[in-house]
Amino acid sequence: MMRYKFKKGFYSLTCLALAGCVQTTATVMNTPQKQVSRRVVSVPASNYYRFVDKIIKKDSDVIISSWQSVNVDCSTNTYQVLKIRKAPVHGTAYLGDYSTFPQFVELNPRFHCNTVKLPATALHYRPAAGYTGFDLVLVDVGDATGTVSNIAFRIKIVD
Repeated sequence: MMRYKFKKGFYSLTCLALAGCVQTTATVMNTPQKQVSRRVVSVPASNYYRFVDKIIKKDSDVIISSWQSVNVDCSTNTYQVLKIRKAPVHGTAYLGDYSTFPQFVELNPRFHCNTVKLPATALHYRPAAGYTGFDLVLVDVGDATGTVSNIAFRIKIVD
């Protein structure tokens, strides 16, 4: 009887641990002679968030964060996952693509890329008209290597 309970508990915990993880492979046919496989990842919702505090002025549209993946040869990688998990209650958040100069420190091997404008993705936030107070935006970020992090932007809107 004890052995049966252990097996049932073990399999229940294993299924629970794997419940949120979904990974499949999609085949993309770009040309008739060549097939390219790409990994498609669905990020499970997590209760673990890294908190980032921001203070912004009311009635403004501000970039509160941006993401950019730069290789040593100054080529770029796109992020696998970049989405707003929970939209703000007292404003609007959206992701926008743009080009910017990276800001690597001198000891970084990518320092020479600082002179080249490279693509990036930014998280914009605009509070509701006249609103002052607090707001929250939850974002899922997955980089080109598959590392996924959840970020909670705690925003304070001031006069």
